[in-house]
Amino acid sequence: HPPKVVDDDLTPSLLFEKFFDDDVIQLMVEQSLIYAKQKGDHRYTVSAHEMKGFLRILILSGYVQLPRRRMFWEQSPDVRNEIAVKFMARDRFEEIMKYMHLADNSNLPTGDKFAKLRPLFIHLNNAFLASFCEEDCLCIDESMVPYFGRHSCKQFIRGKPIRFGYKLWCLNTNLGYLVQFQAYQGKGAVTHPELGLGGSVVVNLIANLPAGPKYKLYFDNFFTSPSLIDR
Repeated sequence: HPPKVVDDDLTPSLLFEKFFDDDVIQLMVEQSLIYAKQKGDHRYTVSAHEMKGFLRILILSGYVQLPRRRMFWEQSPDVRNEIAVKFMARDRFEEIMKYMHLADNSNLPTGDKFAKLRPLFIHLNNAFLASFCEEDCLCIDESMVPYFGRHSCKQFIRGKPIRFGYKLWCLNTNLGYLVQFQAYQGKGAVTHPELGLGGSVVVNLIANLPAGPKYKLYFDNFFTSPSLIDR
């Protein structure tokens, strides 16, 4: 069966919005307003329309790379970007960036290094699972998200195409559809001590799969152990 996400009518932007939908936008709006008030700015407001424009500029800056994002709004023709200028003013973009939040700082779970992103992670995993075509052959491996800033979860893996960044454990179909993912927080975040880190990753990634077909799981030696095979 073809994946549920395959649809001739879906443009790339509509396909993106299938997973990054209105619920995510509303989460960003609500948590940004809460954070602004926590910082003492009770006049700040932002709409869902503005938040979508903000995201468009962020995505644009990922492939139209300049030394500084604010150069999009300069008058010089070699850096000015009319798409960004059309969406919103520079100062308004930076104000939204200043208060951008996805979780309430006053109610973060302890011990979770990705607590401020956890609501987004949960939403995306649910959305990926909802469009999963229930293939029986699934692969578990790691993926790297490039990042050069400071964070306790940032990894350096020598010899990889992406050496610096966040490591994600991923459950994929044979065509590369991402079914579930889990961000690596360090060796201390082992949820099943009897299985070790690799075994815990496998068990956690398959925990929410539909109870339909008998799945065939493929993973390398890093994840493998007698305890996991017994499980």
